[in-house]
Amino acid sequence: MDTVVADVHPGRVSRGVASSTVVIEQVLIEHYPGLIGLVARRCRSRADAADLLHDAIRISIEHHADGRIADVYRLPGYVFRTALNLLRNHNRAIRNRPECRASESEVESLSCQDGLAELDGDVIVRQVRDALTELRTDRDRQLLQRFYIEDEPKEEICRDLGISAAHFDKIIFRARRRMKEILTAHAGEGEAAYEV
Repeated sequence: MDTVVADVHPGRVSRGVASSTVVIEQVLIEHYPGLIGLVARRCRSRADAADLLHDAIRISIEHHADGRIADVYRLPGYVFRTALNLLRNHNRAIRNRPECRASESEVESLSCQDGLAELDGDVIVRQVRDALTELRTDRDRQLLQRFYIEDEPKEEICRDLGISAAHFDKIIFRARRRMKEILTAHAGEGEAAYEV
């Protein structure tokens, strides 16, 4: 039953015996050099790529045996995606090691170093209101005031001003940029600066 029928295309086995172990082996042997090359581009070394590919092939063959992969000729693509998933999971595990995480005290000390933590809330409100009054156009002031301070819905502001949602986005982007320039200029005069 494990005999392979002669193939019309050189290097490719007949689809007539797709469930055969020999066919799976031949398909993987045929695509292995390309797979190892693709996986090696994303790994640190060719040895790591070979390890990942070995695990991916094992998993893919198990999935084929379970019936998750119907067409054996799609197996190389499945192996490649499985190898990438294994690599991503490995990298994620490395980044999430406990020694890579900051302790709670370190996080708290960072928040104390932030310039905003040292400012009084009233000072921030005063600086924002002053910056709003310095904006050149009333429309910029009105948009920022209504959208960010009064928390009005975008649709309502658009309807009142007779503008489209896309135009609103452009206007608010430019208004925020102008506001940031004003706040940055104030920071140069000795006042605290913060991100808008």
